[in-house]
Amino acid sequence: MIGDVVQALAARFGDAMRRHLFETEGRIIPSWTAFLKQRIVPFNQPGAMQIPIKEKDEISIILNIAGG
Repeated sequence: MIGDVVQALAARFGDAMRRHLFETEGRIIPSWTAFLKQRIVPFNQPGAMQIPIKEKDEISIILNIAGG
């Protein structure tokens, strides 16, 4: 599941990564976006973390940056 990948990422890179990924309530910070097989995964939608993945699926997690 997508949630397993996010947790593995946080475990691998420790507390610093957790602070960048998660709000204090444990939700993913809205400025992060994930793509599964080049389709947006709505992190903050109910059930998003239970989306199944397969071994060869490509997952990208990016921080949205905007400015002017």
